[in-house]
Amino acid sequence: MKKAILEWMTESGTTELPDPDVFRKHIMIRDFSLWNILESDDESQKQAKIDSKKTVMDLFDMYTEVMVTAIAGTKLYNPKIRHFEPMTTTLLPGTAIDQLRIPASTEAMAVLAYMNNYKKWNASYEYKENNPGSKGKMPMWSTKKPGININFKEAYSCGEEKLLRSEWGGWNDAGRVMYVDLQAGISKSHEEDLDRHVREDKECVKRLYEKYKEMHKDSDRPPKKQKAAPPTDRDEARFKFIVEL
Repeated sequence: MKKAILEWMTESGTTELPDPDVFRKHIMIRDFSLWNILESDDESQKQAKIDSKKTVMDLFDMYTEVMVTAIAGTKLYNPKIRHFEPMTTTLLPGTAIDQLRIPASTEAMAVLAYMNNYKKWNASYEYKENNPGSKGKMPMWSTKKPGININFKEAYSCGEEKLLRSEWGGWNDAGRVMYVDLQAGISKSHEEDLDRHVREDKECVKRLYEKYKEMHKDSDRPPKKQKAAPPTDRDEARFKFIVEL
């Protein structure tokens, strides 16, 4: 995910990544009510909400195109899927029971990876911009010298080889608890308002298709109709953690 995020920052002209809370509190649960326009809003407040929501929708598109795709894999969640089908209800083919292509566990891991590397990726982008001749080599934080390169330290994990070989692949207790909480929050949101998820996902699909329509100009693939009933989530009680994706 790191490479894709840094490329997105360069392409979008973003010099600092948005706060992880926008993904945790809004995008992963598809709750954008904060930017609903109220009758009491004056014109400047209305415009501010319109502008802010546009920014958040752009981040939602990035979340779908970059973050979730990095976790799910480009084969499982390829452009002919993510540019046509709502993320929340797209199904795996050829399974005995309806199984989600992108279950809550996948979205939770995408958000956790972002939260884990938020500070580090900002530092990496700044270092890359200030050191164009570095050929991709970045400073690293180490448990041996914890006071050096502190901005390159992950929030919930450590990528040192001996820890990567441990049971949880370098993730600490707080990271594992956060993952469980994120997954539970997404699953609860699905249960409470699946229609909202599908509605927002469909709008995201429209935007992504419009952005990448040249990619699909020779494709005869029609948008797929989704089932009304929520499909069964995959059981991923022990997600294989990766420190930096």
